[in-house]
Amino acid sequence: MKLRNVQKTGNMFYIYLPSKWCRDKNIDIGSRIELDLDSSGNLVLLAQQKQDTGKDIKLDLKEDDMYILSKLIMSCFLNPTKSFEIGFTKTLNQKQILHQKKLVSTTFIEVDKHRIYSESVLSISNTLSMFIAMLKKVQNLTKVMIENYDVELIERYEEEIDRSNVLITKAVIASFMHKRESKLKPIELHYVSLLSTYLERMTDHLITIEKIDKNEKLFLKEVADILDEFSNMVKMIQENDPSFDYNYVVNFTKKVKSLKVSEKVFREVLLKDSLKHSSEVLMDWAISRLVLE
Repeated sequence: MKLRNVQKTGNMFYIYLPSKWCRDKNIDIGSRIELDLDSSGNLVLLAQQKQDTGKDIKLDLKEDDMYILSKLIMSCFLNPTKSFEIGFTKTLNQKQILHQKKLVSTTFIEVDKHRIYSESVLSISNTLSMFIAMLKKVQNLTKVMIENYDVELIERYEEEIDRSNVLITKAVIASFMHKRESKLKPIELHYVSLLSTYLERMTDHLITIEKIDKNEKLFLKEVADILDEFSNMVKMIQENDPSFDYNYVVNFTKKVKSLKVSEKVFREVLLKDSLKHSSEVLMDWAISRLVLE
């Protein structure tokens, strides 16, 4: 792209948009363009375009293995289709299908005796904001476990966290496949997807703690402190805060590393591993910001 000279009229600065870009984006008089800042503080112009309609997919399947079925259904859902339908020659066990953990979180999927179908949502804008909301749910879940263990509320939070992870993954895939305009760079979308996955895994290990004794409560309070710091960093990324850098992540990594776990309690080890993986992604993100400046 060629350099453009900045013009000024009164107190207003402006530049002329490149003709080729306007043609490619179908920009005309009256067209609307969104102005935003990326994570490096650069001004980004986003042309408002018609949503990709996607494709209608129809599949026929003789397989009734529940593991294979759940994988196929999730692949159909995660891809940015307009709709999908899977037909079966055998009668489906609806209850058994819906009992699958990830399928319960995809509220757009419908099941009857001989087919599974969905008119799915193609994408969700602002993936990072969705991740921040997901992280907040994990913080709330942890707080409930510490202060007032409520099984029903914990299960509700877990379902919402699972659903958030699925929708974030779906949104990222849609952005890559259709090359949609995004406030995040492709590498940043990749980082959000990884963090979402690790956070969902951490939640799976977290909810296996059923009896909260004194030691477990101390452990959960340490986890809660780490999640608070985690949340602060992601918000700093969203707000293009220059304070978010590799030194900040180094301190976070030290905090995660110092989290005391009992090697005999495997869930605690796995939970810590998920936080360690998250810290690695955040470090990669901090370095990427330096490279992209």
